[in-house]
Amino acid sequence: MVSTSSMPSAAQRHGDLDPEADAQGISHLLMAVKRGMEALAWAGSDTAAPERVADQAFAGLPLTAQAWSPQAPRPGPVVSGAS
Repeated sequence: MVSTSSMPSAAQRHGDLDPEADAQGISHLLMAVKRGMEALAWAGSDTAAPERVADQAFAGLPLTAQAWSPQAPRPGPVVSGAS
């Protein structure tokens, strides 16, 4: 599994995220969004709320055209600690 802190850098290497973007800042944003979604779930919000939050968060990311391409190859799952 890829940690939240390494996801932006991995997306930059893959070409999905602008290489000039602040990877650490985006990492902090993703962690805040994740924790906010947890708080919404804990508070009993409707089940569609997390999807709306994710849509809004990802809409603000500096994604490249490749990231939006339906033909873009997607890497397989990454498992940390795998040999």
